[in-house]
Amino acid sequence: MIKRLLSACAQGYRTWAHMPLALFMLVFIVLQSVVMAYNTPYSYPPDEVPHLSYIRDSIQSPAALPDFKTGKLMGFGQSPNYLAHPPLYYSALGVVGKVFVLNPKANYLVFRLFGVGFVGLGLVFTVLTAREFKMQPGAVALTLFACAGIPMFAYLAGSVTNDTLLYTGMAMGFYGLARAMNPARHGRHTGSYTALLVGLVIVFLTKATGLAFMVFFFGALAVLNLRRLHPVMLLQSTWRHGAVFAAVVGGYYVAIRLTHGSFFPKPSDLYVLVPPKAPLDFLGYSQEYVYTMWRRLPGILSHLSVAPIEERWLPVFYTMVCLPLVGWLVVRFSTPLLTADRTAIRFFDALALATLATLTLHLVFGYRAYLGNGMLSGLQPRYYAYLLPVIWFPFFVLCQPGWFKQTVTTVFAASALGVFWVSSPVVLLKQQQALQDLPQNLAYTDRSNLQTQPLQMPLRETVTGRLETLTLTNGELRAKGWVFDAQRGDKVPRLWILAKNQFIASTPVQVKREDVAAALGTPQAMNAGFAFTARRLPSSLVACDIRLMAEFRDGSFGQFMADGCAP
Repeated sequence: MIKRLLSACAQGYRTWAHMPLALFMLVFIVLQSVVMAYNTPYSYPPDEVPHLSYIRDSIQSPAALPDFKTGKLMGFGQSPNYLAHPPLYYSALGVVGKVFVLNPKANYLVFRLFGVGFVGLGLVFTVLTAREFKMQPGAVALTLFACAGIPMFAYLAGSVTNDTLLYTGMAMGFYGLARAMNPARHGRHTGSYTALLVGLVIVFLTKATGLAFMVFFFGALAVLNLRRLHPVMLLQSTWRHGAVFAAVVGGYYVAIRLTHGSFFPKPSDLYVLVPPKAPLDFLGYSQEYVYTMWRRLPGILSHLSVAPIEERWLPVFYTMVCLPLVGWLVVRFSTPLLTADRTAIRFFDALALATLATLTLHLVFGYRAYLGNGMLSGLQPRYYAYLLPVIWFPFFVLCQPGWFKQTVTTVFAASALGVFWVSSPVVLLKQQQALQDLPQNLAYTDRSNLQTQPLQMPLRETVTGRLETLTLTNGELRAKGWVFDAQRGDKVPRLWILAKNQFIASTPVQVKREDVAAALGTPQAMNAGFAFTARRLPSSLVACDIRLMAEFRDGSFGQFMADGCAP
């Protein structure tokens, strides 16, 4: 056993010693994901609260599986959960929570870091998959570098989501299959089948989209390798591993179907089932699907969406994403450029067919859901993050060395460098700006028991700014506008909120307003906006009781009131 362990360690060292740049990029992406995990506010990543709620259910349940039908969203009272996924991700992290006595809300960062670990492990198997196809180490590092430039990749890796565990399962499945199909490897393929088995179990018990992809992938691969199936089916290890897979996965789905009446049970629907009055036809929905997915690809789509890449750089981003795919298409149907490795050709043909089939399935089910609730939901590129960077491998593996491969690789590298330069360093800055642009939530505090003193505030006669909206309904005050110190050419640091001359709260003036900066002709007015919501105000107050006082740096103030109110 010790000799085997030492031999495996030595082999691993030799493997990564030949790919130092790929190893560096792998570690870089992991660190990039850790930074995103630490700096993204709680609950803003996609569906993070529902995922954490199922983890909480798993921690609190004496059974290993969470009870789907009674799941409630944390922090939303009795609101039921709406996710419908297999439970492996929640059960695994539930065990972690039980062992280390973790609170999903207070310790959400721990669960995010587990997600980073899942993606990091998946990247390890992805690199090993490239090695099975004899892909050049420099090309492997380049595809990882391109992943680092896609803002949503590291953001998703640093989130609480089952997409991270799915990434591990898909990567293990790709590796196990590539290893088993490698003609240079001889023997019983026990290690290959084990990696494939573990990967498939993870995928089938984590997310339905990954399950569908793998079904299509293996179906396409079987059709493309009909003549080679018979020897594989004669192997005892094939039947052994197949029996384990059927027992684990089949056992779960049979049990869950009998218990809950559905393979993917959920407590509630996210959207109310109200059919649209004038629904799009399938062609119109398909066009909207393609347009929305394409438009969202360069950004971070979450509860705090961010667009790190400026519009003028978007052509470079799309060039980076599409160029290896176009190159793959050209090479596949050009015999002089195509490699003679039929095994690799069939593997990647199956990958392409499975991707197209999964996209089609997504379209069909998405359209059915749209006809039921009228919502264009689920149009998110992150559902296919498990294809990165494997979807770029075919060009580098199948293309013969020569001018075409060198040209495409050079352009791909240049575009990846440009995208990384304009996206990765500014993601956190853009996210912080988006946080500042959110309306401030303020709470009214009764200070009637405190002593008060009159205050004289020097007022300016004219104020450069505008109160665009101010409403007060059922004790909830909402206001939005902008203000700028035109006399000094300086931003206004703070806004005071008064009700009948009594101080309620203050809020910073920091919301980004490009329109104001353009109108005033100065970049100093870029963050001249304000927006806030103050709740639980006395019900006796009306809108004209509210005054907003802009505090200038020289100690003077400017006054705002709702339209029609006397000062």
